[in-house]
Amino acid sequence: MLNKSNITQAIISSKNFILAKNINNFSNIIAPFEKQKDKFISNIVLPINQLHRINTLYEILPNISQYTVIDNIIKFDCTSCLPIDIFGDATEGYIHFNSIKQTKKEKVEIEIDPKIVFQNIDGEELFTITRDHKIKFKSDFFKVFPIILKSGFIFSTANKSNVQLFISALDLSKRYIGECSKYEITNVIQYILPLWPIFDIHISNTIQISFSEDFIQDLYKNEDKPILLYIDYNLEKPKEITIVKIGNGIGISI
Repeated sequence: MLNKSNITQAIISSKNFILAKNINNFSNIIAPFEKQKDKFISNIVLPINQLHRINTLYEILPNISQYTVIDNIIKFDCTSCLPIDIFGDATEGYIHFNSIKQTKKEKVEIEIDPKIVFQNIDGEELFTITRDHKIKFKSDFFKVFPIILKSGFIFSTANKSNVQLFISALDLSKRYIGECSKYEITNVIQYILPLWPIFDIHISNTIQISFSEDFIQDLYKNEDKPILLYIDYNLEKPKEITIVKIGNGIGISI
């Protein structure tokens, strides 16, 4: 049975994904968007057998999300009600925002706090990194490991043959990924590091995550603004890691 005050959900469609975490009246969301006329639509399309996941997502975001079921196809949206100015000049990509539910004079109000927006890009050079590390992972099932940072995210998936990583980085000129909460760092250490031993974690008053110097080297030494990366490897050849930039952070209205 779900603990409705503390829910985590990750959903993957054929084109994109959505991550959501909820603690009491605070929700943390990573969602895709696509500009359609004067709205930005999430455009998550799933088969009917994923209805239970959509229902969980709707529980997390009941006041800003909606979905339809037509011909055994589910269409879910949680961005079309957001103020359009927070998307800046973006037309298609991902947004990280917080949703805070407040009750004032018996009226429910939703406060939206945008954190970061990425514009999708194509045609970037794909790099192959050779790294001498051993990965001990075996599963016949598809696994997902969502981590939402203070600004940005780390999202890994794995099956019996391939491991993928979608990750935002705030300043790769310094190898810097972002700040992690004390609630998420255990998940990073327990689930992300065994698949991706490519990070340095510094814990003091805050928890900071960076790429290891011997991993990223100087590939993105000129990237001092937020970017979005896709990284993967095959479990039969885990030493060969491919990496490509798939998104640029843009200025938003906060």
